[in-house]
Amino acid sequence: DGLLNGVGDGVFAPGQTLNGDEALVMAARVLLMANGETEFPKGPDAQGFWDWAGWNKGQYFPFGNSVAETQWYVDSWCWDPLVYLAQAGGPDLFPDGGITYATDRYTFFKALSFAAQGLELPVINTVEVVPGTRDERVLDLYRAGILAGTDLYGSFDGQAPLTRAEAAAALARLARPELRIEFTLEPKSYPYTLTYLTDGESNAGLD
Repeated sequence: DGLLNGVGDGVFAPGQTLNGDEALVMAARVLLMANGETEFPKGPDAQGFWDWAGWNKGQYFPFGNSVAETQWYVDSWCWDPLVYLAQAGGPDLFPDGGITYATDRYTFFKALSFAAQGLELPVINTVEVVPGTRDERVLDLYRAGILAGTDLYGSFDGQAPLTRAEAAAALARLARPELRIEFTLEPKSYPYTLTYLTDGESNAGLD
């Protein structure tokens, strides 16, 4: 479907940890898809966008010697959504944007949900909360069958790194509704009791 193009030299690198550049490019392509585009830029998934473009009072500008390596960004219509994502949600969505930084699960799926707002994502699963996150943007991906969590409880390990294979699975489910997952999560019990304290009351001695 054109949402992924590998890392260059004909290599897909499924086990490679996703980095900030790849996450940004993938989210930009999803944004293009949400805007009705059917073809996407053919450049690689990561070419050092943040090494090529600097943040300076909200403006991007080329610098350094890596322009030739990343020229496809400028030559393709991927550039506009890249800038939109970077400006509208950039530092928040990609706080560690840069080719040397891994992108954690929370950052990627938050960006994916941000970019996919214009897509039809019917609710096929009832999900109110999962262990690990209460972020509605992430939970919407569970409800749409894009995410199912890492266990029977739907656990979401937001701080864990994400592989390119995992990112590809999520993109495939976004692009093709027949691949979306229907599931019922097991309720998770916690061996804790919540006790409300009055003003000035100490929790010392409470079990």
